[in-house]
Amino acid sequence: MNQPGFYFFPGDYLVETIGWSHHQQGMYINLLILQFNKGRFTEEQAQAVCLGEFETIQTAFVKDESGMLYNERLERQLEKKMLYCENQRNNIKKRWEKYERNTNVLQSNYERNTKAHTKPIPPQEEKEKEKKEVYDKGTSLVLSSGRGVQGRGKASAGFTKPIYDEVLAYCIERKNSINPQQFIDHYESNGWLVGKVPMKDWRAAVRNWERNGVNNRPANNSRAVPLSEIAAQAERVVLK
Repeated sequence: MNQPGFYFFPGDYLVETIGWSHHQQGMYINLLILQFNKGRFTEEQAQAVCLGEFETIQTAFVKDESGMLYNERLERQLEKKMLYCENQRNNIKKRWEKYERNTNVLQSNYERNTKAHTKPIPPQEEKEKEKKEVYDKGTSLVLSSGRGVQGRGKASAGFTKPIYDEVLAYCIERKNSINPQQFIDHYESNGWLVGKVPMKDWRAAVRNWERNGVNNRPANNSRAVPLSEIAAQAERVVLK
């Protein structure tokens, strides 16, 4: 990784270049930049940078065994900076590897716990859920009762006659004991009237039958009320 720059210490610079002319100081700076960009350099390169006057500042540089020139302080500084950058990269890599290990462990624990605590839906609950979906979507579904689907009547003034399965699904949702077929037969026989008024909401009629005990089994010590009488009571409640 190339370093973007190097440290410049004004105090050390003044000590090293004391007594030098501005021209010599400029040559010195240019050679430091050459070393930073290219590394150690030859005497020919130094002479080219200094326009043949390298001998006047040669004391600021040393030669290695192969005759290459360099400034010792700058080289130590660059090596130190490179080592620091390498350590930083290694530390970041270690932290990232630790993060990945922890993430994998958490993911594995999550999947294991999810499997352990996920229970299949009991068949009865699944059946109830299917019935509710049929009711919500307004579709027909032939249920296990074995009854055929009743024909849907024509809409009159915004009202549409329910089919058997819709009434059954709604009664199951309400958890009442109303007989859906008996409910439909009753209103089919009177033209879907509540008293003398055309029915607007068959679900409201179901709830009225429910509140008034239509189709509910009478207690052992109570008199069985005729269906026609109870239905009439339900209709009176709707008309109020």
